[in-house]
Amino acid sequence: MEKSLEQRYVIKFCVRLQKSASENFEMVREVFNDEAISRASIFHWHKAFKKDMLNVEDIELGTTVNGSYYANVLRTIEQHVKRKRPLLRNDFLLHHDNARPYIARCVLDVLQ
Repeated sequence: MEKSLEQRYVIKFCVRLQKSASENFEMVREVFNDEAISRASIFHWHKAFKKDMLNVEDIELGTTVNGSYYANVLRTIEQHVKRKRPLLRNDFLLHHDNARPYIARCVLDVLQ
């Protein structure tokens, strides 16, 4: 698990350098040799990071995504938005693509 996490950081770094998925694959293979994650995994993570995915780590197995977990994720997103888009600092807007709004009290508190 530790090696795959390390490789995700390398993949994210290569994406920021605007390397292609194939170049990324070659670089990871060159550095990690037989311990490198699969080509499909490298391409998956490359695509995810290219779409501005922020988190490199997986959610721990068995973690329940409940209201408090979701509220923590929203706080993290808000911090990233404030850092990257200072003009949105006071008017933080979250769009859920017409998804049913989450109604847990702690989530509503974060959203307001």
